[in-house]
Amino acid sequence: NCIFIAKILAMNIDFLEKASVGGILKQIAFQARTNRLQLNMSQETLAQRAGVSLGSVKRFELTGEISLKHLVKIAVLLDATDPFMELF
Repeated sequence: NCIFIAKILAMNIDFLEKASVGGILKQIAFQARTNRLQLNMSQETLAQRAGVSLGSVKRFELTGEISLKHLVKIAVLLDATDPFMELF
């Protein structure tokens, strides 16, 4: 019984972490990185083509932190703007 309760608590904690601001940022960054890699694009190429500094791209993929303007520039390059139009 205790093991079952511990598993449920662990699942809830995992859900809450993913639903947190930091979790959402990291999930967005993970998906952007996945899209970039599917296009066989380096961070350097992404930065150059999107008009964003390489440091911003690296920080974004590592932490999820980036300005909204730079995020939209990256989304345009990765052809991933639809979610922005549905955001609010």
